[in-house]
Amino acid sequence: MMTCMASSSSGTRSRCCDSASRYRYPARSKYRAKSDRIDRRYVIAGLAMLGVLNCALAALLVSENTFMIYVTMFFFGGLTFPLYSLCLAHANDNTSLSLVEIASGVLMMNSAGSVIGPIVVTFLIGYTSHALFIVSAVTLSLLAIWTLYRIQFHDVQRAHVEPFVGVRNTSHEIVEMVTEDGPAESASRKAS
Repeated sequence: MMTCMASSSSGTRSRCCDSASRYRYPARSKYRAKSDRIDRRYVIAGLAMLGVLNCALAALLVSENTFMIYVTMFFFGGLTFPLYSLCLAHANDNTSLSLVEIASGVLMMNSAGSVIGPIVVTFLIGYTSHALFIVSAVTLSLLAIWTLYRIQFHDVQRAHVEPFVGVRNTSHEIVEMVTEDGPAESASRKAS
């Protein structure tokens, strides 16, 4: 359970902080701690391989069933959209450059792919109606192979990783307004 850093004038921690933390996200820190223990490269490689599988299914099933277009594109978006943020987070974790330099580099690579990808798909669409899925499958395959290669031959130093520290997204004033009875009780007292 998250603890509150608010203190009273005597320097002791206020009991209202403990009651307020019960109503916050109780399992939130558990999942964040688990995500910090898993190497992001495994997640990137896994999403890329699942994306390749999804593209193969889409190329085989989309022409037969239009409902499958919606299903495969739903999974395609769900598997590929997180890749940018995962790659950016991995790059930020393993560099001595500033965050702005890393974000600029990753954004430039993303932009280059956003320009080159549609040009290649437009060229190939004349040969097959599955050009989008073929180009995406090839690109995701290259990403998965490169990531697996890097996992095999490049060890990531995890010494810089610090444990997750839960920080409230509210100010200390709101914590002091919450009483031991809970947020609903203090809200009704404030209204009256």
